[in-house]
Amino acid sequence: MLITGARLREVLPVFRVVAPEKSPLGRVWGGAYAEGAWLFPAYAPFAKWVDGDLQKIVPHAQWDSLSRDFLADARASEAALDRALAAWQAQDDAALPVGDDFFPPRFTPYKYQRLGVSRVINSWRAYFDWDMGTGKTRTMIDGLRILREQGQFKRALVLGPPVVLESWAREVVRCSRGAWTPVLWDGSLQAERAAQSADIVLASYARIRIERDAAAVAKKELAITADQRARYNLPLLDDETLALYTRDAAHPLYSLDYDTIVADESHYLGAWESGQTQAAIELSAKAFRRYCLSGTPGDDPRKLYGQLYFLSPALVGMPYHKFEEHHLVRSPRNKHVVVGYRFLNELNERFRSCSLSMKKSNALVDLPPVTTVDLYYDMGFAQRARYNELVMEMAMSVTPETLYAKPGEVPEDFEPVRASVRLPNGAVRVNKMLQVLSGFVIQGADYGICDACPHMQRCVDAKIRPYTKKCEVVQEAPERRVLRDIENPKLDLYKDQLALILENDPTNKVIVWASYTEELDDLVAATKALGVEFVRVDGQTLARQSRIDQFQEDPACRVYIGQVSTGIGITLTAANYTIFYTLPWDPLQYRQAMDRNNRPGQTRPMTVYRLLSSDRSWALDRYVAQVLVFKENISLTLTELVACAGCDRQPDCARDEILPFRAQCKYAANVERPVADVEVIETCD
Repeated sequence: MLITGARLREVLPVFRVVAPEKSPLGRVWGGAYAEGAWLFPAYAPFAKWVDGDLQKIVPHAQWDSLSRDFLADARASEAALDRALAAWQAQDDAALPVGDDFFPPRFTPYKYQRLGVSRVINSWRAYFDWDMGTGKTRTMIDGLRILREQGQFKRALVLGPPVVLESWAREVVRCSRGAWTPVLWDGSLQAERAAQSADIVLASYARIRIERDAAAVAKKELAITADQRARYNLPLLDDETLALYTRDAAHPLYSLDYDTIVADESHYLGAWESGQTQAAIELSAKAFRRYCLSGTPGDDPRKLYGQLYFLSPALVGMPYHKFEEHHLVRSPRNKHVVVGYRFLNELNERFRSCSLSMKKSNALVDLPPVTTVDLYYDMGFAQRARYNELVMEMAMSVTPETLYAKPGEVPEDFEPVRASVRLPNGAVRVNKMLQVLSGFVIQGADYGICDACPHMQRCVDAKIRPYTKKCEVVQEAPERRVLRDIENPKLDLYKDQLALILENDPTNKVIVWASYTEELDDLVAATKALGVEFVRVDGQTLARQSRIDQFQEDPACRVYIGQVSTGIGITLTAANYTIFYTLPWDPLQYRQAMDRNNRPGQTRPMTVYRLLSSDRSWALDRYVAQVLVFKENISLTLTELVACAGCDRQPDCARDEILPFRAQCKYAANVERPVADVEVIETCD
């Protein structure tokens, strides 16, 4: 069998092996199958696999000259990465291939940063799974700078959220000592002209999605049939050429000459169907070098698909719908409900083949410790009554027939309140229960409309929320009102704890995280009442960096009040205390917010306070805390080879629908899967 070398798009080197589609070639590594042949990337870390397993499967294979050159190059790259990793593990600073002479004067990098730079230089595709605060942005820029000096890098396109791009702009100027000029891509003609001579072009995920949508509109406007072309004597363009023409006309980024692309905070590419994910993947097709940076890769196999596809389609090896079928275990009663995952070992192996993981516990050994403390408050009478109203509404909104097609499929432990959480209106009521814990309720749409809607079952299956675009009941949403007719003991607990922290030491500073803008309003009022200077940052704040700088540099500004969704890509090392007024459902947001002050520059021990209800019988916020732990363990399973990925019982558990960390799971002793214990609680006399 002849193994030939080839180049896709005149850039990407691949091995081409002629073999049937059902051959074992794509078993683990997931090669891309096209035109009767398997295509495998000719770069590290696939060198080991090509040089080992592939030759075992095809023992009499012959290699042409180009494939041998590719293999030799990949072997050299893989060997360099192995040497760098061995030097890092042995703490042998001198053996690291990137010495201090590669870095600017008066800057001494950490050993792991030199390891990361080696990864950038020797890998054409790489995922930097580095904890927040470990300096992955600086490491990537230093790697690109060295590649430029070696003549291997021309221009980089960097994608990320706006606040992260601001950090990139500052770091590029600092690391290059003013030699590089970053350009923020905003779609203007001025930015387009400046980008032609820039070294680093920065574009937000929102911007590339907007321009992709514009390109799609332009394509429809410019698309013409073959008959129309002939009638008007127009050139007969094939569909691909026409698509490229219309795409370039509407999306100038496609015409930008770049050979490297970086997706910072790449977990933003976790939703395969989203426009920003598709736009990023389209832009990556032009880049020879591709890198992902994130400290939170994902807590679900589906969240890894877009990121790995961005690096190389061969890393996933199958279309998205087949990927879901391969890795998801669905309920036999409702195919839209995912009850578990399978073959996580394969996905873990693919991820680890291109990733370099760096945890703070290994990298920053001198970082001060972090202590987490849960503080509890007792609910008031009105709070309990409002909660019980929501529970009763949920109980009356669902029947067994609502969720299951046949009566015989109803499980024995069916409980209407727990089951209603899966309904479109159930999630809304759960959020209202969390609002009640913070002393208010947002009155909006009457979600009881779902209870009598004939489309209820379809909406449950498709996860369609009421009053959204896909809702078949077209109604005008009522005016949004906020009711504050219940007690808020959580706010009293916050005031007491904040006063205690600030009084103990005049140098103490505090970060406070909350979810709703109404909670931020309450926190601002409570902080003002204490006579403390503060800054507030939410999703509508424009001058974020100026407020961050004020908190970091002004000794009088002692409290940072932020919406948890904004806790990405910022540094708040002036604070040694953190208070979670409410916990987010998303573990990615939680980890991002946790690490804003837990990074280099922090010199004092840190304490994290979480404000939780003392009602153990239902304690919805405690349930959220358990969910965060469970999802964190799933994330480790996907990326760190723990739990399911390394378990020999994993196939049996997938077949029997045993979820990780449940009673039947061998890892149940570590973490138990949380179960929402929602019920009517005893009222106060």
